Order: sequence, then C-alpha cells, then structure tokens
Amino acid sequence: MQIIEEGQGKLSTNAVPHIIIPMSEQIDQFFAPDGTLISIPVKASKKIAVLQVIASKLSPNTKYPEKDLNAIIATYHQDTAAIRRHMIEYGILERDGGSVYWVKAEFNPALTGQ
Repeated sequence: MQIIEEGQGKLSTNAVPHIIIPMSEQIDQFFAPDGTLISIPVKASKKIAVLQVIASKLSPNTKYPEKDLNAIIATYHQDTAAIRRHMIEYGILERDGGSVYWVKAEFNPALTGQ
C-alpha cells in the first residue's frame, strides 16, 4: 500500500472513492413494492424527497379539502396528519388557515416553468 502525503494528514491510495447515489435510489428503501410508504425518513433531505413523491400525485392547480387530501395521502401512509404536517413544514403544501391545501408553486415545475 502506498501512502500519499496530503496537507498535515496522510491519505491512502486504497481509499474507497465517494459514490454519489441518486436521491430516487436512496428513497426507494422507504417504499414497499406496492408504492406504500414503509416509514417516514428521519433525515430531512430524504424526507423531503419522499414527500415530493407523494406531492407529485397532486394536481398543481387544485385546492384540496382536507378530506380529499387525506384520501390521496392514505394511499401511501396511514398517518395522514403527519404527512400533511411535514408537507406544510417543508414548504411543499400551503393551506388557507382552515382545511384547504394546495401545492406551492415553488415545488411545482409546471407552475414555475422549470
């Protein structure tokens, strides 16, 4: 094994290269084969990616009464309130102060032209 000097420390030439795995592959582990959510990720970046998968099933220009939104979320996970809260917390959904929800334009490529 050859040792290469680098700054104050030493770096082995046998070091394992850092492999970047696409986020879609990183979040696959949270979904069952039938598409339901097995668990809500703890790490924020993965949680946001999972929430965006769910939000992608929402129509961009539609305002959803809570009951209708819950029906869509329930196809992924039984804790609809937690998923809704996380979607609001991470700025994926907005609500009118009552019980009507919609996808924020910033998270909707169709509305932002991205």
